[in-house]
Amino acid sequence: MHTALFSAFFGKEGTLHILIVEDEKNTRVALTECIRGFGFAFEKILVAENGKQAVEIFEKERPEIIVTDIRMPGGSGIELAEKIYATDRQAAIIFLTAYSDLGFMKKALQVDAVDYILKPVSPDELRMALGKAIENTNSFARKNTELLRGRFFRDFLLEQKRFAPREFARICRELQFPQEGLWYGIIAVERLQVEILNAESYWAFENPEYASLDASPLGRLIQDTLGDFPFVYSFAASRERILNICGIIKESPDDVLYQAAVRLGDRIYEECFEKATVKVGCLKRELAGLKDDPQEYRKVRLTCDIPVLPQKAGITEKDRHIVECIQRYIAANYSDTQLKIGDIAEELCYTDAYLCMVYKKVTQKTINDYLNMYRIEKSKYLLEEGRHKLAKIAVSVGYSNENYFSKVFKKYQGMSPKEYQTCSYRKNRKNE
Repeated sequence: MHTALFSAFFGKEGTLHILIVEDEKNTRVALTECIRGFGFAFEKILVAENGKQAVEIFEKERPEIIVTDIRMPGGSGIELAEKIYATDRQAAIIFLTAYSDLGFMKKALQVDAVDYILKPVSPDELRMALGKAIENTNSFARKNTELLRGRFFRDFLLEQKRFAPREFARICRELQFPQEGLWYGIIAVERLQVEILNAESYWAFENPEYASLDASPLGRLIQDTLGDFPFVYSFAASRERILNICGIIKESPDDVLYQAAVRLGDRIYEECFEKATVKVGCLKRELAGLKDDPQEYRKVRLTCDIPVLPQKAGITEKDRHIVECIQRYIAANYSDTQLKIGDIAEELCYTDAYLCMVYKKVTQKTINDYLNMYRIEKSKYLLEEGRHKLAKIAVSVGYSNENYFSKVFKKYQGMSPKEYQTCSYRKNRKNE
């Protein structure tokens, strides 16, 4: 499907991985040699002796096709298939067995096996089953599409490469970009230091900077947060910068994109405890009009700033780690009106008193102070929006009633929530 375009971008053919799971050594070797002789584009032919070893290899290598014995010591091929499908529904599985057992055959069909081959295996039958598996998974085209999209957007946005209209339309068709009815914008996420931005966490080809984030934990978080858009593609522009291209079908796309960027920044903080810099810009009616130009971006104001932990004598790395865990837990659970220090202590397996002592030692504040400040920062954003009633805002940030919320807000901000809302409205009108 993408052969010409793939060769033009990368200059070499793509490949597939296959895993052979067979407890009998001679059969394992024979299957390996037979498959190698078929001439399919398998970059790796992996082998496993049992189901447990197969799961470990699958999690590490993610082969697209699995050929497995249906009866093995330490777990059947059916159980292996169920574990694989729980991770990747696109995997293609072929069962082998020496038993013409209708019960096993029915189970194999129930877990969506591509084929079921009786031993001794006929080479022609195996070749046909593998051909069917390659066609069914379509993983070659699927992987290449992700790689090509990453390379395309890097060339297009970062290198400012441009294409003739007819060529651009062809590339859009091949890479499955929506071509009509959408506005396109970019959400840039910068200054990330999380471990999930290393080359082993997502698809990479020669250079990890061409990588899609589709298969990474961060990529799944982005997709979950931005999943309401008709089209979202995220790729690593560098190890410190991620670009998210969003297709928007809304009357006010600028506002929609901005609010989505706020949500994404907050989610990254809550899940990864990273204070990312988030920017939006480059909103265009046509995909061809996108630019990665610093002049077209504006920085997003996230709903809460992360306090920087001070470097002080007598504070150990363990102390700092505990405080970060406390703040991470609060970020994920602040909206719970029943949240107590005891809940945090139970989660972290420490006593209440020990957590309070460590937190005060590191930050010079109490845990309750931090919880209230965090909730107030979240509420300020909602107040500035001006679309929610005070009672609803109070509950959404973790306060059981409006009066108590107002009392706490005034303590930390020096004014009531309504006064803050009025000041914010006047400020925005003045800036307009």
